[in-house]
Amino acid sequence: MSSVCNKKIQRSAEADDWSATYARNEVHVEAGSAHFSHAFAAVLGLVGDIELHDLQRGKLRLRSIAGTLERAIDEYRTSITMDRETGLDEHHVRLLHDAAKPIGGLEAVLLDARSHQLVGVTDEQVGSLVSALSHGGYAALMDVYVDEVQAISRMVSATSCPDEQDIVAWQELTWKLMTSFSRAMALGQAIAVLNTYTLRASRPVADTSAPRSTESRK
Repeated sequence: MSSVCNKKIQRSAEADDWSATYARNEVHVEAGSAHFSHAFAAVLGLVGDIELHDLQRGKLRLRSIAGTLERAIDEYRTSITMDRETGLDEHHVRLLHDAAKPIGGLEAVLLDARSHQLVGVTDEQVGSLVSALSHGGYAALMDVYVDEVQAISRMVSATSCPDEQDIVAWQELTWKLMTSFSRAMALGQAIAVLNTYTLRASRPVADTSAPRSTESRK
């Protein structure tokens, strides 16, 4: 199960009717999240290259980040298109809204999850995500995240490797990348939390000890 942007939800009779559609869609979400995670890991590796003064390796790693991000974006865009074309978008948004009502709505879900240190989004990001979901559907929610990933991809593609002697420039580049990746990661993680935590938090207290194995969006 992807930790970024997944739509895993508790199984129900209605969800079973959508299981095949969820499964086909989730393959692309998981692949996109895997590529994004590999790109983020490459940024951390770039920090190590700088610390070890191995900037030749750093140059190769920087080029690999751009390609990995493009693969992530392709997978995410495929998922978004499938959401819209299959009707999964509308179906899943309704599930989220219905589940969030008893706990004060989707904004309350994210704020509660943040209070438990499950996600690190800012108030502004919470507002952006909830607004996108409420006014544009699940595809619009994903667009908020994917647009951030796309911005990182453009930045990396437009960046020339600094001179090997200019360590400060290399440090500044990695700081920018770390900041951008962290912001995108927070959004993607919030989407995953919104999907799983909404259904979990809406359970009756007496049901909190129930086995978690049924928590699936399929």
